[in-house]
Amino acid sequence: MSRAMYWFDHLPLRRASRLWRRLSRNERGSMSVMIAIGLTVLLGFAALGVDVSLWARAKNDVQGAADAAANAVAAAVAAGNPPGRLNAEANAAAAQNGFQVGTNGVTLVVNNPPKYGNFTTNPLAYEVIISAPQKVYLASVLQGAKAP
Repeated sequence: MSRAMYWFDHLPLRRASRLWRRLSRNERGSMSVMIAIGLTVLLGFAALGVDVSLWARAKNDVQGAADAAANAVAAAVAAGNPPGRLNAEANAAAAQNGFQVGTNGVTLVVNNPPKYGNFTTNPLAYEVIISAPQKVYLASVLQGAKAP
């Protein structure tokens, strides 16, 4: 009898081999495992759906505030206000829409002419950019998840 055959016939290894074969053929409890995995995946997608909908709502809110601030700037320009007053008008309009500049990381920039878009060469065009950081709620369990 060779040495390798003796090692395979060793009692703990033989028991482990039999146990592994028996467990691999056993189907009891397999539905529980599949349901647990499926519910985990479903919960992950639900969490991602909640976060994405919150991000979309926040984006719409900040877009509305930026539009209101741009309208306020346009009205101030039409009224003949000095350039220093335009920022104050934009800040006031953003604050009325729930985005107080300087609190919770909210920033507001008024550009003349705009830096982005089709009117970058038009000196009569104004651009208002509001940025506000968003929180990651349920998707925070994913590594590196950040709000857009």
